[in-house]
Amino acid sequence: SEAPKSRLGESQKKVQESLGYFVREVLTAQEDERNRIALELHDDTAQSLLVICQRLDSLADRGDGRLPADIAGELQGLRAALVRTLADLRRLSQGLRPRILDDHGLEAALEWLADQLHEEYGICIRVEVHTRLSGCSRNMQLLLFRIAQEALRNVARHADATQAAVTVSGDADRLTMTVTDDGRGFLVPPTLSDLAGSGRLGLAGMSERVRLLGGLLNIRSVLGKGSIVEVELPRGGAGSAPAPGLSDRRDAADARVFLPT
Repeated sequence: SEAPKSRLGESQKKVQESLGYFVREVLTAQEDERNRIALELHDDTAQSLLVICQRLDSLADRGDGRLPADIAGELQGLRAALVRTLADLRRLSQGLRPRILDDHGLEAALEWLADQLHEEYGICIRVEVHTRLSGCSRNMQLLLFRIAQEALRNVARHADATQAAVTVSGDADRLTMTVTDDGRGFLVPPTLSDLAGSGRLGLAGMSERVRLLGGLLNIRSVLGKGSIVEVELPRGGAGSAPAPGLSDRRDAADARVFLPT
């Protein structure tokens, strides 16, 4: 009777290992696709919009003083709309793959994210880092940024919150990030695997990635009192695990778009 149990245990272990491999491949493909789209938006779409903006400027200069007022006003309106579109494109590209994370690390990226969401939604987000991040792997920093991004966007869009906070702390062995808000809260499913069924696919994906890196993701919420998303990762474990979607290449999308003045 022990032999069948042993074979069953080995079979279940292989299934779990295969599942982990496929999930890791999916996450890798997701990050690679984000990076590809961000590059194309910057290299192709943004540059095309800039050319159109320059042609509008040229038309306005050639017709200076000779164009009817309504046509001149229309050209100025088109140019203003293009500049706004470029700003939106820059925000979208940075959200897909923020260059600041590669260049300056997690703390700067979280501050940038807080500023962007405050500008877009009006919510005040406080960022506090109480531990050293310079020794953390790029893999870990990307994971923490993605979780903060997903959690804070959910707060900004759905929670009716006025304030939120991101706190990063840790010791020599573990790193903990907590995202809190004062919004209306929501009913948390019994298990994190049920998040996908409740429509929260982003957090469901993050929970799986945290698990693959040997960490824990905990979500708590009270209706009318807000929510807490907490992730805890081993410093060493995350660094030695394969990095989903994050290589050491330095050709990540430079999503900086220089807007015309």
